[in-house]
Amino acid sequence: MQRDVQYICSKLHKQIIENKINDVPNYKDFLRDNIQNAQSLKEREEMLCMLDKLPNGSTLCHGDFHPGNIFIHNGQTTVIDFMNICHGHFLYDIARTIFLVEYTPLPVEIKEKEKLLKFRKTLADLYLREMNVTRKIIEDYLSVIIAARMGECPTEK
Repeated sequence: MQRDVQYICSKLHKQIIENKINDVPNYKDFLRDNIQNAQSLKEREEMLCMLDKLPNGSTLCHGDFHPGNIFIHNGQTTVIDFMNICHGHFLYDIARTIFLVEYTPLPVEIKEKEKLLKFRKTLADLYLREMNVTRKIIEDYLSVIIAARMGECPTEK
């Protein structure tokens, strides 16, 4: 089941990121704005410097790609919620997906948190394997995304 979900996710995500586009916002602008808005971010300058060193690109990035934004009906798949669409390096969109799948906070009322956290990590690992990307390759992206999230969703813990 987990493998099927991540196979579908990776297949759809590969179809998105094989497209090139430039007339949508740059992923770096999105991240920069959110890093600058992060009130409690102590490493702001370090994160902005790391962001500047990340590669540019013209890949179509969904910006909010995760299993919750995929509908499957009668064997047909549809990706929704393109409100964070941007262009950039494809590794940004993969790292953002890993962040959303594995690192976003769980609701307080969730029972068996450890099981769910383990499940989310397994999903993320399977997705990365299907995308042929390692955690090492996306670690700088993840650091910047995590810092930017503090400005994007300031009440999230």
